[in-house]
Amino acid sequence: MTQLDTHALGRAAYAAYGKAVGGDTPDGPTMIAWEDLGDTMREAWAQAAREAVRAAFTLPVTVIPDTPSAPFLGAYVLVAVDPAMNNGSNIAPAIVTRCWGGTSINVRVLLDSEGVPLWRTSLTYADMEFLGFNGNKEREYRWTWPSPLRP
Repeated sequence: MTQLDTHALGRAAYAAYGKAVGGDTPDGPTMIAWEDLGDTMREAWAQAAREAVRAAFTLPVTVIPDTPSAPFLGAYVLVAVDPAMNNGSNIAPAIVTRCWGGTSINVRVLLDSEGVPLWRTSLTYADMEFLGFNGNKEREYRWTWPSPLRP
């Protein structure tokens, strides 16, 4: 079995980060060269690379279509729920059981409790901010895509 060179991955990640931010650090100065980082910082980037590789192969993955207007049968989505029914959380995962065209779907809600899973019908797409607003009764008729690798 081939072992990953995580120091090379760390260096590649550091270079990609530098490219993404235009070579500047968050507080302004230009990033220093990899060779000048020091052992502790290079090891930190290597550890980050190891964890990214581990996460890529061990975390559950949800396929998210390019547009919110493309739900599909069997997809995981998020829906708003009563926190009292969901171990204190106002958002729960659900599985799409029917697509009605456009962004309208039926789902089976997976609650974090011993309660019977809920059926929700004719839900339409909304962004995450709308879904999480507790005072809006309309949110119970909405769904959204989970963000990739949301903690």
